Amino acid sequence: MPYPTRVRPEEIVAEARRLLEEGGREAVTMRELGRRLGVQAPSLYFHVKNRDALLGLLMDQGLEELGDILAMAAPDSTPLRRRLHAMADAYELFALANRQLFALLFGPRPRDVAVDEDLTESAAAPLLDSIRTVVPENMVLAVSQAAWSMVHGHTSLALADQFTMGGDPAAAVHLAIDLLVDGLELAHAKP
Repeated sequence: MPYPTRVRPEEIVAEARRLLEEGGREAVTMRELGRRLGVQAPSLYFHVKNRDALLGLLMDQGLEELGDILAMAAPDSTPLRRRLHAMADAYELFALANRQLFALLFGPRPRDVAVDEDLTESAAAPLLDSIRTVVPENMVLAVSQAAWSMVHGHTSLALADQFTMGGDPAAAVHLAIDLLVDGLELAHAKP
């Protein structure tokens, strides 16, 4: 009797990611994943607890990639506004290249999907560390959330093809970043 096809955990996650990008969260099923990998769906449970755990692994992978991309967008020695522009551009490029993963990361989170909190913090670190250079520690989180909200809103609109009035949306988000940085520098300038 032939042995069943063996599958490695990294193959499961890679194929689940392809399924996600092809059809969204609902397309990621253990049955379809098993079919594509040439195994029976129940054999996947030796490697992954359940579908929610698999979605959690995809989210962890996405957070790790996003954190790396944001960290590489601009070195720490880059002036703040240029660093924030580079991170905003990198964030949007990540979203455009990984639309369904981005939606999984930042859309409504299934309540049974666990995400690695260390990876969440690591993904946010480049922005937090950048903001930390211009504001007191007690303001870092709030200012970072404000900056991320602007960039995320811009990116969400770009993904939905909502920039139909013309203009230069990328320049607009850079302008918003500049205004934020100008205000921070003015508010926290040392006399």
